[in-house]
Amino acid sequence: MREVSLSNFEAFKDTRANASGGRLEFEIASKQWDYGLALPLSGFWQKLPKVVEADIELKSGAVRVECLDLKSHGECGGKVTLAAPFRGKVRVLLEKPAGRPVLMVRNAAPGASRAVGALYAVARLDNADPAEFRRLKAGTWDYWHYSYDLGQGARVEATIDGIMPMHRLNQKIMLHLLKTGFGDIAGKRIVDVACASGFHTMEMARQGGRMVGVDIDAPSIEQARFLQQCSDVKTVRDIRFELSGLHGFKPAEPFDIGFCSGLFYHLLDPVGGAQALFNLVKEGAVVHSHIVDSPEAIMALADSSKYKCCFDGEFALMPSRSMLERIFAHVGFKVKSFSPRDVVSDAEIDSLAPEFSTLFASGNTAYYLLTK
Repeated sequence: MREVSLSNFEAFKDTRANASGGRLEFEIASKQWDYGLALPLSGFWQKLPKVVEADIELKSGAVRVECLDLKSHGECGGKVTLAAPFRGKVRVLLEKPAGRPVLMVRNAAPGASRAVGALYAVARLDNADPAEFRRLKAGTWDYWHYSYDLGQGARVEATIDGIMPMHRLNQKIMLHLLKTGFGDIAGKRIVDVACASGFHTMEMARQGGRMVGVDIDAPSIEQARFLQQCSDVKTVRDIRFELSGLHGFKPAEPFDIGFCSGLFYHLLDPVGGAQALFNLVKEGAVVHSHIVDSPEAIMALADSSKYKCCFDGEFALMPSRSMLERIFAHVGFKVKSFSPRDVVSDAEIDSLAPEFSTLFASGNTAYYLLTK
């Protein structure tokens, strides 16, 4: 362990700080996420990653404790958010080389709330166990779409409470249709389009699929590659994850099968997306999409105020079930569509939290088995 001098601090804007009596007292009045109080971490942080431990008391307000690079103004490690009252030790990961690495304490509360507290010690730990490294690494991302077992006793939980039963039921339905349409997937080359952090990709790899996962979101691909490093399953570690959207993904040769969960209601060009999917595969694909509950072939403008599956601030073209059928048939697929109740029982759907069971029970979810 090596401690940082608490007197060697830098205060920003209207932050007040005073180091005396073995502690660094602070009052951060800046608005949410403005720089507040920083302690330098340079000089002895070789052989990254390292664990940084802060002994902190928070009397009022909320703060985020994180590793930042003041030279590039980018993140160089993990973060943790605390709300008053709090007294104890927190740990974050210093992971990336930085021109000017600091441990930053800044206001995490919206509005004009002040954060008042004290730091009693900040130190580098040299003997953190592998499970803690994994937990702290997982903490470098603000959002996790899925929960994962990281191995060695470490876990990361999905950010949205209660969502995992829905994800597992969705996976059960899609894998059933995959087997129904294409048989045993062992040895098949499969592309998981919009793979997120690889929840479905890795399960298909465990079943013997030769997997490539593709997503346009860089943090999701970073998460997927981190999860690979945590896995001792060879087929999972053999997955290739690529940063790309569906329209721009141009592999050297087609895959045997496509897999696509939760993408088409986000696309502004669903016809072009369907054509791109058709060009990617030799045998066909399994697709899941949330839909407008309408008997007509329509596209409806949707946002998060109406559909929980839309991102905050997103305006999406939400298709009806028959509209997606027409689009997939238009590009050349033979189409069979299914509702969740065609595959799983009412009891399984009703066991989900109400906000998720509604998506499955109200006609707002559809599945497609596409063949050539």
